[in-house]
Amino acid sequence: MKTDERFWYGVMAVAILLGGAWIWVSRVPTSESAAASSESTTAPQKGFLAPDMDLMTLDGDQIRLSDLRGQPVLINFWASWCGPCRAEMPHFQAAYEAHADEGLVVLAVNQMEAPGTAASFAKEFDLTFPVLLDSKGDVSETYKVWGLPTSFFVDVDGVIRDLFTGPMTGGLIESKLEMILPDKAAGD
Repeated sequence: MKTDERFWYGVMAVAILLGGAWIWVSRVPTSESAAASSESTTAPQKGFLAPDMDLMTLDGDQIRLSDLRGQPVLINFWASWCGPCRAEMPHFQAAYEAHADEGLVVLAVNQMEAPGTAASFAKEFDLTFPVLLDSKGDVSETYKVWGLPTSFFVDVDGVIRDLFTGPMTGGLIESKLEMILPDKAAGD
């Protein structure tokens, strides 16, 4: 009987050690260690640098997220067939109009639709901020977008301060913008 107990205690000890080792090896670095490292660590989650993107607009211009450092950026992933995306888009336009003078950039990333479809949507909602075309879905994959709509709130340093999956109201957008707008984030 004592041999069976020792065997199972040994099995449990090995499982605990292997589990601890796995947790240690697969951990996500903290924002402090990411900032201290010589390389930029990116992850599509709060407290980490937003993964860079380089996409074409409906107008044929290229926009690279890293070129927007110094400005607060709201990134919204959407598609024209998505009912909640349609419902929230006027709120994004209103937020953009209200905060453009504070440097707010809104990037509406269309997920894998034809440029004509995205352009019709932008015209229907009178969007005045850039509509980006993620034709192959590469950026959506990088950002781990599994549901639409999904929004990321990126501060002036390029760090994701919040993210939200699902439709957003004007009030919810405003509350999250407080985290990234320079005057509001500073507590003014």
